[in-house]
Amino acid sequence: MTTKIAKTAISLPKELLTKTDALAKADQTTRSAIVVQALTEFIQHRENQKLLAALDTAYEEESLTEEETELLKAGMSYVAKNVVEEW
Repeated sequence: MTTKIAKTAISLPKELLTKTDALAKADQTTRSAIVVQALTEFIQHRENQKLLAALDTAYEEESLTEEETELLKAGMSYVAKNVVEEW
């Protein structure tokens, strides 16, 4: 399956563009590939934050047993280490 590509023009601070170009050169890739990767990771991070907030809200509304509370803490700790810290 091919991905449709749309061209766009954006304005960046000169220093950010310089760093982006240096990273692209070091990784032997294109400026566009660096921007795509950065935006993809940023969007995934935002989606993860929304999911965690929704889970927090859902569990705040319930009265949990002590065992459920411990399981929730363990799950949130796992997510924090394996999802949030990746950002």
